[in-house]
Amino acid sequence: QTYADTFEPQRQAGKPKDWANAYAHKIAKSFSSTDAQTYADTEEAQRRAGKSPAWAQFYAFMIAEGRPEAAAQTYADTYGAQRQAGKSKDWAAAYVNMITQGYSAAYAQ
Repeated sequence: QTYADTFEPQRQAGKPKDWANAYAHKIAKSFSSTDAQTYADTEEAQRRAGKSPAWAQFYAFMIAEGRPEAAAQTYADTYGAQRQAGKSKDWAAAYVNMITQGYSAAYAQ
């Protein structure tokens, strides 16, 4: 309900489908409207810059959480590398989560 109630007004306001989708998903997950907008703006900009959808989503999530850009890029690169190496989304996310908490790569693996 929250997603649908958020998505449609954003589309009617002229937002692109992907932007409205990203924004509505974050609102449905209890992000503030400011954080959801930051996420959607960042994800859209990264996709336009040629980043993969998964990379853009992870990077945007880190930025919306207030992480520095360099850290968000490192984490997104790490996630992307794990996905390209054939790891599942859940595995890669868990791995990067451990890395972001300061654990070594060996321990995270």
